[in-house]
Amino acid sequence: MALKGVIFDMDGVLVDSERYSLRMFKELTEELGLDYYPDHFISIMGTTPTLADKMTEERYGVENNKKIFKLYVEKMENGYKSHLIPLKPGAYELLHYLMDNNIKMILATSNHRNRAEMSFNQPPFNRMPFNYIVTGDMGLKSKPDPDIFIKASELIEEDISECMVVEDSINGARAAINAGSISVMVPDMVTPPEDVIKNISYMKKDLYEVLLLIKQLNSDANL
Repeated sequence: MALKGVIFDMDGVLVDSERYSLRMFKELTEELGLDYYPDHFISIMGTTPTLADKMTEERYGVENNKKIFKLYVEKMENGYKSHLIPLKPGAYELLHYLMDNNIKMILATSNHRNRAEMSFNQPPFNRMPFNYIVTGDMGLKSKPDPDIFIKASELIEEDISECMVVEDSINGARAAINAGSISVMVPDMVTPPEDVIKNISYMKKDLYEVLLLIKQLNSDANL
């Protein structure tokens, strides 16, 4: 079957922002004299900013959450603006293959649009390479609800079952599965649980393997 579109999560899939943000989260908890819980950070990956804020408030309390949020936003904004957050290995090659072969590309991220734009408006792209962008500040339901991926497929007017979704987080992978897409997980900082391993369409170690998979699917479709 020929792919009609590829829908990408951003953080941890195309942009190596999660390792950067983990360092920033550790720094700011130390600055504020708070306990550092890496498990908390991992638990909010792939969620919307609103849900992440709620979960952090439950962990650290209302006042501490306000301080954490202010410092975290400042540190992350600086990271994006200063281009300190690199693309993941293979991102450039994968996206260029899709562009060269006229396969629709959609960015579906729980992050804000301005951060997405800053991530790609720099070398080697110097522009947004995607046909459409769906972001977490558009009022969509949080992953593992498939809302964000369904919306992405609607924008390109293709059936989600003929689109590939590439994710790295557990909630993101579950959302891709729940959407009925050709789901691909490239684990970054988490170990996928049994339900994801059992139900995901493909498990790949990096974006180079995803590129090979897409080439194979295209080759099979042309036979």
